[in-house]
Amino acid sequence: MNLFGANFGSSQKWRIHAVGAAVCIGVTLAGYLFGMAPLMKRVADINAQEKILEEHRRLADKIFTAQVTAKQNLKRVRQELEETSFKLKSVGQLNEHLAQLTGLATQSGVTLHEVQPGETIQSMLYQTVAIRMKGTGNYRTYAVFLHELHNRFPDTRVASFQLAASRGNSNTVANFTLNLVWHATSSKKIVAKSRP
Repeated sequence: MNLFGANFGSSQKWRIHAVGAAVCIGVTLAGYLFGMAPLMKRVADINAQEKILEEHRRLADKIFTAQVTAKQNLKRVRQELEETSFKLKSVGQLNEHLAQLTGLATQSGVTLHEVQPGETIQSMLYQTVAIRMKGTGNYRTYAVFLHELHNRFPDTRVASFQLAASRGNSNTVANFTLNLVWHATSSKKIVAKSRP
């Protein structure tokens, strides 16, 4: 005889077991929905954030390495600049510079008809002064003049050069227009604004 004093039929046992199984399944499902699912979502979110953080760390490392390299390059360039004997002249020495260019042209065999300074442009570290030269000479004298200009005046570059000659040999006299750009030290101190 059992506890309840009666024999339960197999159908009643099945019902009780089914109810117990349903309760177990319900508790398990509720535990999963209210406990495990949010926990698993949280773990997935944390993993995604860790991946993003790792990407940002790699990017920060690259930026740091680039910054270190840039600082080393800047230091090297500044050292090289300090060691070089070449220094830019002051823009206040424009007339002296024009006289030196005129003397070089004369030494090279070029005849100048016009030497005219142009617009001065201020930049952060230096100023540029446009210089226009017009004159006459032959191919050989132009070549000598341009070669010596390059060697003697590293602060002056050729912006444009125009040569007009009639057909003939290399000794034919031709007209030329030469546009130069002279780099000089700035007469004003410009302070770089720091970015916020």
